[in-house]
Formats: sequence, structure tokens, C-alpha cells
Amino acid sequence: MGGGYYDRDVGTVPSTQSSSTRYDYTAYTDDAKKAMSKSKMDSSLEPYGRNLISNAKNPIVVAMDVTGSMGDWSKIIYDKMPMFYGQIMLQGYLEDPAISFSAIGDAYSDKAPIQICDFAKGKDLDNWLTRIWLEGNGGGQGFESYELTSYFYARHCTLQAPSSSFFFISGDEGFYKDLEPGQVKEHIGDSIEKLSSEQVFQELKNKFNVFLLHKSCAGGYGKETEKKVLAQWKRVLGERVLMLEDPKSVVDVMLGAIAIVAKTRDLDSYLTDMQQRGQTQQRIDDVKNILTPVTKMIGTGAGSGVSADATRLITQTQTTPAKKRRGGKTKRVS
Repeated sequence: MGGGYYDRDVGTVPSTQSSSTRYDYTAYTDDAKKAMSKSKMDSSLEPYGRNLISNAKNPIVVAMDVTGSMGDWSKIIYDKMPMFYGQIMLQGYLEDPAISFSAIGDAYSDKAPIQICDFAKGKDLDNWLTRIWLEGNGGGQGFESYELTSYFYARHCTLQAPSSSFFFISGDEGFYKDLEPGQVKEHIGDSIEKLSSEQVFQELKNKFNVFLLHKSCAGGYGKETEKKVLAQWKRVLGERVLMLEDPKSVVDVMLGAIAIVAKTRDLDSYLTDMQQRGQTQQRIDDVKNILTPVTKMIGTGAGSGVSADATRLITQTQTTPAKKRRGGKTKRVS
């Protein structure tokens, strides 16, 4: 993947086509088509026995729901990721960022419910991103395994005392109430007792500023399910649940959240940045509405999702599996 420009418009799946079926390959870039047409996970993305280490001052995780209910959203988000790092650097939103991409599925139904990329910078990000499989499956019951990917980064990702750290989840459904020990053993290699997902997200928030980029699931499951999904996420993330109506705004929203939390921009100056890079007034207005709660959190001192104990939790040695399927792998970024 690649490209030095920011806003790349990509097509959408025809409205008559079910989101649970195969997608219209003509609607996306060649890289998205390749990611959709794969039949299995790249072995380098398997989480079993791995531990990530980032020495970057500002590590970022982008965890994308790639199940069928996301429809064309996961394809559009995937297509827009190459612009993300470049804009952080170009605009100076963060010093020394590194990004780990990951893909979220359903551990009850999918072949690849968790795919993990190393932290990387610059052109190396493309090398990792193109390995992701957009499986497009999911169990169809209103839940995906967000908690399984969150557990990996909470327990198997060491951040070397960063200035700021961010974790963005794009998704539409709820998370399972508990983290199942059998799934952790199978996919990650740890032997654990049953753990509540809310506890998993609390551990994750001790390490990262966590945000959910939420796509409404009301169209597929109804308004009542949407209310339940939002209530569940807000219990663990509060106002960091950001409501998106257009997948093309995902990079704008992530960049803005980063700039506001890191205090390299306030909301007004960030919106000026959007205007200068040629975004439409409609997009600017949408992003303003989405990010206003983040600005309010910063104003009240509640913007950071990282607790007072974060330094200890970030730098401590992470849990490692007693027995590894492919041998232990510790990945470091300079």
C-alpha cells in the first residue's frame, strides 16, 4: 500500500448486497481486494507466543473489526490507513510515533479472530498492513472478540515509558461478557482463569488512551440492540465512544483525538488543519461534533485513559505463556 496523499475516496458495496456475503471487489483498491481474497491468516500475524515491545515515544494501536457486519467500513478503513502515519508526522501531532495494526474477528466462528502486526514506522507499516486478512465473517450474534485482542495488548505488549499511547478500536458490535480461558490458551498461549471483559479493558486503559470508533449496528440488529451495545461500551470507555456515520472520516477522527489528547492542537486549530488539507465542510462539521466530547474531557482533566499507575504497568514484564506453539517471539521497535 502507500500513497503520499491523504483523502483517497474508495467505492462502497452496492446497497442490495448483503454485508455477510462476499464483497464487490471492483469497489476498492488493489490492496483491499488482495486482503479480501485471502483464504487464511499470514503466519507472521499469529499472536501465539508473541510479545511486542515498543521503544517509541508515542505508540499507537489501530484494531480494526474485519467481520462481515462491518460491511464496506473495514475495507475503507483499511484503504485509508497508509495516510494515517504520514499525517501524524507531517502535522507534528506526535513525536516519534509507531503503529501496530491488528484485525479483530470472532473467536467462536472465525479462522483468524485475532491478527497482530508488529509496531512499525514509515514504509515498514505498509509491509505489515498488506499481510492482514479481511476475513469478513463473524458469528452474527451481536458480539465480536474485542476483548481477546485487548487482552493481548494488555498482557503481551510492553511500552517503554511513552509520552502518550493510543488504542483505537473500530467496530459495530458488543464484546463478550467474559474472556474465555480456552480461547486465550488456543490463540495466545496463556493459561488463565476466566476473566471479565470489563477487567480486561481496565488493564488496557492502564496502558493506553482507548477509544472506540463506533459504527451503528441498528441497521442489522435493530435500535434496541444498538442501545445495549452502546451502553456496554460506555460502561468501560465512557465518553471515549466516538460515533461515526461515515467510514471515510475515521482517519480524521483518530488524528484529531491524538492531537487534542497530546495537546499539540486544540479543536479549532485541528479543524483548520482539516480545512487546509482540503476536506469538505460537511466532513469538518461531522468531525467537530464527534471530537467535542474529547475536548470537554481534556478541559476537565479526564481526557487521558491512562491511570496514575500507568508507568508501572507499562514498563513491567508482561505475562508469557509457559508453552509456545511456534516458540517465543519478542518484537522490538527502535
